[in-house]
Amino acid sequence: MILKKYTEFINENNIETGEFSSAEEYLTKKEFVLENGLWNHPGGIFIENKHRHLLIKNGKLIVKFGVIKGLFNITGSLLDSESDLKLKSADGLPVKCMKLDISYNKIESLKGIGTFEELDASFNRLTDLQGCPEIIDGKFDVHGNNITTLKGGPKEVIYYFDVSNNKLTDLQGFPVLNNSTAYLFDNDLETFYGIKIINRSSTLSNKVAPKVPEEEIEFLKSKSKTAGKKITNYALELVEYILKEYDESVILKLNLPDVALVNLPEKYKNLFRSSKGIKKFNI
Repeated sequence: MILKKYTEFINENNIETGEFSSAEEYLTKKEFVLENGLWNHPGGIFIENKHRHLLIKNGKLIVKFGVIKGLFNITGSLLDSESDLKLKSADGLPVKCMKLDISYNKIESLKGIGTFEELDASFNRLTDLQGCPEIIDGKFDVHGNNITTLKGGPKEVIYYFDVSNNKLTDLQGFPVLNNSTAYLFDNDLETFYGIKIINRSSTLSNKVAPKVPEEEIEFLKSKSKTAGKKITNYALELVEYILKEYDESVILKLNLPDVALVNLPEKYKNLFRSSKGIKKFNI
């Protein structure tokens, strides 16, 4: 009797057998609804590896998803690293969903991606964050990529922001973090230039970024004690702190990008010219 009921359950829920002739048949069985060329879903959905071949050809989705009310999970974590069933493009991903998990694929760009409250795009091949929504209400996880700049990425993250294990040298484009934590480990950071508000200064240390001078770390710690913990002009405030607490020789240790120095008062520009060499800095 039990075996009979189990067999009936499997037959009624063909999802588990992996026997589908098309993407349309599979998505319909999964309770997707096709509207105006987009597949929508009233809840959350996990795309199993055994069914990816129905939806993905040569690294691209052959169907387009619309509104997914819950989680849309199409992680490639259990696939071979070079599998053609790993996504290479964000095209076709949901126009809107609550949580989007596209981790462990081969996606190179987020341009064209929809809106979401949370994103896990860890272990892809991203080099930047252009195309992301401006505000992320939950977590934003892009660790394990090849990201060299945060410019063009989200402007505000509510929960946590993980850009560890990338190729960042500075933090230009760093979002405002509302009582959330930033994970910055295993980058090539030479400066924390780009941070505007200090929420949890414990994440800003030489352990996170060994190339950042200790004096710059102390500057950030001092900012964490001020009301609002805001940094209006990173380069100017850093230089003024250095000259107050140390001496001009410390300027030589700073690794600020050229763009950070352009609007400094001339007297401070001269310090960089003399310490770094005018040819190195276009100021």
